[in-house]
Amino acid sequence: SIGRASFPTLFLGLAFFMSQGDALLLLAAAGGVAALLIGIGLRGTTAKKERSGKKASVNDVVNLSIILLTAVFFVKSVASQGMVAWIPTFLTYTKGVQIGATLGIVITIMYSSAIIGQPLFGVLVDRVDKRLLLFISSIGTALAMFGYMHTSGVTELVLLSLFGFFTFSGFPLTMSLVSDYAPKGASSLTNSIVWGFGNSGGMILGPIIAGAIILNNYSRIPISFNVLIILSIIVGFAALALPRMGRKTGMPLFG
Repeated sequence: SIGRASFPTLFLGLAFFMSQGDALLLLAAAGGVAALLIGIGLRGTTAKKERSGKKASVNDVVNLSIILLTAVFFVKSVASQGMVAWIPTFLTYTKGVQIGATLGIVITIMYSSAIIGQPLFGVLVDRVDKRLLLFISSIGTALAMFGYMHTSGVTELVLLSLFGFFTFSGFPLTMSLVSDYAPKGASSLTNSIVWGFGNSGGMILGPIIAGAIILNNYSRIPISFNVLIILSIIVGFAALALPRMGRKTGMPLFG
């Protein structure tokens, strides 16, 4: 979350002193160095031995509950990522924020609230009904974006930060829900289905749907956001309809 929040300001700050292409190359080089350090750091370590017993197959994992959970996260991701992808354009053409350091700072404000939100949601998943948390997360995303679109000044920055808080803090909630719905010993496979088809699939489709509504007319961005806000509200109530699962203690997120 810290890296994600730092990137917009860092990139636009670098682009102020060099070209955007050079700024991208510099960050790509930093990513390469990070990958090299990871490779060196893990050299000589051994993988954890696999648990004995029958390995779960796709047929063991794919059931009605997992299909519903995947569908909920797919629609949630369509709604949230459709808005996220077009927020910089909305800021520039509707809010009047110039492309530069100011734009980077505003985007950083949106991302930075997840630095607090991720641990908070991680604590709450063990204390509150996770379906209720998913409802709050989806409704919070919708209401924060709606408020942001219709305010200005400090208020709009607070609401944009709340949008980021509810939108980018769902990772521990997703992992925990997958763990609850997964058959024993199949959390990794279940996660690949829910996260891959659900969350990642929605991330791909969301910006495309928003773009199809906009149709190169940036004055239509608020219309696309309103459609996505409605989707986020729908998925919030759909989360409450998910089957209630008994609390699992000591269930690994992966494995």
